[in-house]
Amino acid sequence: MDLDGDIAIDAQYDEASFFNEEYAVVKNEKDNKNYQVIDKSGEIVGEIDASKYEIKGSLGNSDYFAEGKIAVKKKNDAQNSTLVFLNTKGEEVVGPFERTSPFSQFFDGFAVVHSDDYEDAYIIDEQGNNIVRKSKYDRVYPLGKGEFLVEKNDKCGVIDSEDNCIVDFVYDDGLRGKLGDNYIMINDGYAMLVGPDGEKNKNTEFK
Repeated sequence: MDLDGDIAIDAQYDEASFFNEEYAVVKNEKDNKNYQVIDKSGEIVGEIDASKYEIKGSLGNSDYFAEGKIAVKKKNDAQNSTLVFLNTKGEEVVGPFERTSPFSQFFDGFAVVHSDDYEDAYIIDEQGNNIVRKSKYDRVYPLGKGEFLVEKNDKCGVIDSEDNCIVDFVYDDGLRGKLGDNYIMINDGYAMLVGPDGEKNKNTEFK
């Protein structure tokens, strides 16, 4: 339904994902074994071959498309854990990446790719280039605008897409979001705001 409570697309699918960036993934086993990509008018704009690709998670609990790309698992590969990104037509546009988790999304032109055991992570751009090499950081989370919350040696900091340090690695943790231009970092059970210059803002600590 739409925001007025009116039916926008009639009930006709066995499964349907949330809409994200104007697109949703649907499936109707009786008519078609493949996944279909629809727009907000319900028109089919693409198809994802279910014999080649597997979409992780339940369609009803997920949104998949980000910046026109969806992360899927490629079937029948020797590693059994190969990630590729498809466009809205169901065509491969980024990847493949072997021994990786199929859970990933692009955010402001970058995506974080995790190893299949989640012990490693690295950053890629829209051409699939590896921006920050594997094993340098233990955890990597996108913050948008080419900035990333990262962890190494059990301490968290913030880097940009060129691996320049914005916030030094002196914090126990950080939140996966920002408050305006400020990063939200955590030490000894207290959160605090750290400015874009990497300096902690005074009197901003809260438990």
